[in-house]
Amino acid sequence: MINYLLAFVLIVIYILILIWGLNKKDRIYQYPFLVSGFSVVFLLPQIISLINDPGTVVTDAALSRVLFMSILCIGASWIGYQIPIPANWLLKKPTNLNQKYLSGMSFVYVGLGLFFTILLTVLPDGQKIELTGQGSGLLTIIIFMMRGFLYLGFPIILLKIFKSNKTLFSKIIPLLFAISIPLYHAIFWGRRSSTFLLFLSISISLYFTKKFTIGKPLIVAGIILALILNLNISEYRNVLISGEWGQLQDIEYLENTKDYLQDNKILELRNAAVMMDLTTKTGRYGLGTLYWDQFVFQFIPGQLIGREKKDSLMLKKSIRGHHLPLFYNYRKSGGTTATGIGEAFTQFDYFGCLVFAIAGLICKFWWLRSLTWNNTFEQVVYINILQDAVVKSVTIGHSWFFNGLIIIFVFSLPLILICHYQNSATRPKFYKGLT
Repeated sequence: MINYLLAFVLIVIYILILIWGLNKKDRIYQYPFLVSGFSVVFLLPQIISLINDPGTVVTDAALSRVLFMSILCIGASWIGYQIPIPANWLLKKPTNLNQKYLSGMSFVYVGLGLFFTILLTVLPDGQKIELTGQGSGLLTIIIFMMRGFLYLGFPIILLKIFKSNKTLFSKIIPLLFAISIPLYHAIFWGRRSSTFLLFLSISISLYFTKKFTIGKPLIVAGIILALILNLNISEYRNVLISGEWGQLQDIEYLENTKDYLQDNKILELRNAAVMMDLTTKTGRYGLGTLYWDQFVFQFIPGQLIGREKKDSLMLKKSIRGHHLPLFYNYRKSGGTTATGIGEAFTQFDYFGCLVFAIAGLICKFWWLRSLTWNNTFEQVVYINILQDAVVKSVTIGHSWFFNGLIIIFVFSLPLILICHYQNSATRPKFYKGLT
């Protein structure tokens, strides 16, 4: 009974935050609404499925723990976003960039994203590895470069197009060029992150430039549609891997949804429950060391220093997926995660929810900076931070979010160095009332 109560409370919190977002037009572009909406799409079905069929390894106590932690995490996301941002932080002048150079560099970045995308598809099994979410060696480096360039370049082009007073015809070609790669990733690779990037970049760019907002009925319909599509993502990716496009019409969306909710054997949230349970029993909390391990994993190439040397740099204090078979005879499926909820708990117990509050505070800072200065570069940074704070933090963990901040800095640096403009930025036109 306690687990049903916890699940009910969690769902109510999701709904209340969504209502908060729908109550004011610009809130749909802010962190609490988006993290709650994405949690409804990604986590809510798993919560229902896990309650219906916890499996043999998830005890009632483990289920209660993961549900309570989920409540704390979404609650911390909300609370962190309510912390006031000091006005002097917001009024500090942004780096002033030559807009002509910035436009040119955005096409270079998207072009490099296209280059690395093509490179992925011509390497042996490159596309299949991207579809399953697994890869190593050269492929990992190529994916890293592709995303780093594309995720910054694509929103810059959109913002420039929407701000431009040129004719619609003159905007079509650069728009198609910019949108083609993330659209290709979303449709032909079945990438949720690329789909979210498309939604974020287009909708937020329209808001920043035209103050255009999406209607409430369309938002609700979009969440429901995303929920149904997410429940059938495995079927869709199987079609992509097989190349038999005719099988799309054979997908039984509602039946698959029913099966997922009633008896799904592969759940990221089940991974989280088991890892959290083992962490509690062993007392082996990572205390943040996982963030360093993920930094080493993502930024230090084993091809250059050797695999053994790279492994020696990792601290490996946290409970990981490979520990589960020994204690539970449970094996985490390849390509699945323990979610940001599970990762946060394995690092700091229930206090791990505070990293969701930190993400909320960072997102609020950049949201207000983007409105205060109406600066293209800072708006692009906001879109990228929001992408990592919502998608990566929920599905994978905050170790990937913090790495994402480093990636944004690394790939922003060439833009700043090349496009830096000496003239001082104009004072902000408005500040008061930003919420």
